[in-house]
Amino acid sequence: MSLGVLLCLGCGIGWADESDVSGSVKLADADSTPAQAEKQSESEERYRELVMEAGRQLQQGRPDQTLKLLEQATKMLGGRTTADILFLAAQAYMGLGNREMATRILGRLAKEYPQVDRLQLDYAAMLYSMGRDEEADEIFREIREKKNLPEPVKLNVEKFLERIHRRKSLLIDYDFSVWKDDNVNNATEVDEVEIPLFGGLRFTVNEKPVEAWVVRTGVHLLHRTPLREDGSLRLHTRAGLARNTARSAQAHNRTWLNLSTGPQLHYLMDFAGHKLPGLVSADVGYEKRWQGGDPYSGSAWVRLSVRQYLPGQWSVGGYVRYWDTRYSEAASQLEPKGQALNLYAERVFQNARVTAGWTVSTEHPDQPTQRWKSHQGMLGYETVFGLNWHVSAVATLSENRYKGSDPIFQRRRKDQHRNLHVTVSNRAISWNGYLPEVTLGMTETKSNIDLYDRDNFTLRLGFQKLF
Repeated sequence: MSLGVLLCLGCGIGWADESDVSGSVKLADADSTPAQAEKQSESEERYRELVMEAGRQLQQGRPDQTLKLLEQATKMLGGRTTADILFLAAQAYMGLGNREMATRILGRLAKEYPQVDRLQLDYAAMLYSMGRDEEADEIFREIREKKNLPEPVKLNVEKFLERIHRRKSLLIDYDFSVWKDDNVNNATEVDEVEIPLFGGLRFTVNEKPVEAWVVRTGVHLLHRTPLREDGSLRLHTRAGLARNTARSAQAHNRTWLNLSTGPQLHYLMDFAGHKLPGLVSADVGYEKRWQGGDPYSGSAWVRLSVRQYLPGQWSVGGYVRYWDTRYSEAASQLEPKGQALNLYAERVFQNARVTAGWTVSTEHPDQPTQRWKSHQGMLGYETVFGLNWHVSAVATLSENRYKGSDPIFQRRRKDQHRNLHVTVSNRAISWNGYLPEVTLGMTETKSNIDLYDRDNFTLRLGFQKLF
């Protein structure tokens, strides 16, 4: 009888009762003669050699040879199977791509040996690979609650829980952070400005930067609707509501409402003998803003994005975006339409990711002096080290050039913007799937018109929902 038949559920009656998780096999009985005991001891040694060799063949990437050796070991037991045989067989079927058989074997072992975490973990991982996320999630959460779980194992469990969370059809994420903002009103940093229109007289600027503690709260929803059975085409619908509450500076509270929807297509492209995945998406959306409790603006937009993976852990992509903004109280000639083009390249290393991008954008309201064109460069880096530490940094440098001459300052305005955000977190101090993050933010604007100089520094504590 072949091993493949023996491993089918319902075959090999009594295998579970006679399996030993340690793999020990007792072939001799109490009434056997010394000669019989010696012969059976030799058979036991041969069985162990077969199992050990099967394990070596598996490590060397020969799952088919592994199954042949395990079949021989099974015959030596008169058609019975041990836990070691079944465990190695499950690994071999994984190597052969037969996930269904591997899942069935691991499921039976996990049921018979609930105290063996390795079996539970492998079974949950196979359930995840088969798309049976709810069953996998339940097992992973049970293991995660165990005391004295090794830190590397706990980290892998949390990574699986995070992946399961991220591919749910309905994804709900909460947004909470708090920080001290030393310029919550986005005021100029200068005390006086010189105005050429009035003969170069210097005028005192009344508005000063306002410091305030800010609390951000919000909720974001993503619903993914399959449009094809294989999941390659899905409709993504997003909704989000967020609010910045500035303590003792209520006039500078901010509220955002975002709605968007659009299709997302996953594909495989043939390139130099490789099947390389890619992604194309299109979406339309609307954003409504309130400032200090009053309506401030509304903006409708449409975007087309693409991402293509390449050999050597590279990927490239970008997007084009168009928007139309309407202000609640501003004159119509100040309401801009705009467009942007973004291109980026990304390289993934063993424990790090580097991203570089470039964006050109324009806004063109009817009033010529408010029209501008911007070029922005971006460099991002993130890494994981020391098992639990995660650090990410994003730096941008951009320049906005305005089209017309400012009627008061009598020159064309040019602003340079520098931004740096560094985020640090440690998974060892996460709580029930929520990860605290500390973000250092520095923003600086230098303009050829002093009135538009800005400088802001924030230190933010936020929470990221992992699972």
